[in-house]
Amino acid sequence: MPGPILRVAITQAAPVYLDLDATVEKTVKLIEEAAQGGAKLIAFPECWIPGYPGWICCSGSGGGALDNLANVAPIDFGAPIGTVKIGMLACWEHTQPLLKFHTYTLGEEVHISMWPPVDAHGGVDAPGLWSMSAEGCMVLSQTHAVEGGAFVLHCTGVCGDEGIEALKTKGGLLFREPGGGHSAAFGPDGRRLTAPLGAEDGTGKADPAAEGIVFADLDLERIVTNRGFLDVVGHYSRPDLLWLGVDRKGKKGD
Repeated sequence: MPGPILRVAITQAAPVYLDLDATVEKTVKLIEEAAQGGAKLIAFPECWIPGYPGWICCSGSGGGALDNLANVAPIDFGAPIGTVKIGMLACWEHTQPLLKFHTYTLGEEVHISMWPPVDAHGGVDAPGLWSMSAEGCMVLSQTHAVEGGAFVLHCTGVCGDEGIEALKTKGGLLFREPGGGHSAAFGPDGRRLTAPLGAEDGTGKADPAAEGIVFADLDLERIVTNRGFLDVVGHYSRPDLLWLGVDRKGKKGD
């Protein structure tokens, strides 16, 4: 018998790059659309407002850096949805074993996996890293689902022609062509639960440049079933030999 159902919305959309007000307005519209579709939780991509930067650094008009980013990984969850524990990580935080294990110890049941636009890999001889491709990032999200025994909302952004022009990335390694969207939901055993945007007609042909919302109905009873077989924070993890320490004191950037 199915257990409690949580309907979720996973966005696959392009922000109005570098335009804070316009992106906030678009965000509100997506939230309204998700609510009208019955969703109780909506996921957005990494650095959604006002768009993932296509550079490492950027100088101000007078030269020099305007500010610095101190990336402090999250160690606690936000507000739950009812009694459902919600966790989240961004991008390559999903490659950090200790950080991932900490999210597992907190008992997350639905995990939001946030990514920028990611392109498909070009093959064996392509110059880019497979681990940074759409395929590589999706594998990391699926692995998180399997290891954590949780539902994973794999949420990627989209970069269209307007974004490429705004970021001046045409012909580069990142955001070089329209696309990047590969949003999906994964079950707590790692299986994909949703069709790609553009492939809802059953053809299986996804459209990475398509914008919209991927809806999924999560049967929370599946979490119990899967963790009955695999619980990575249970006795099999040998807590008598291995353990993780977490410093919860606040940190300040330089």
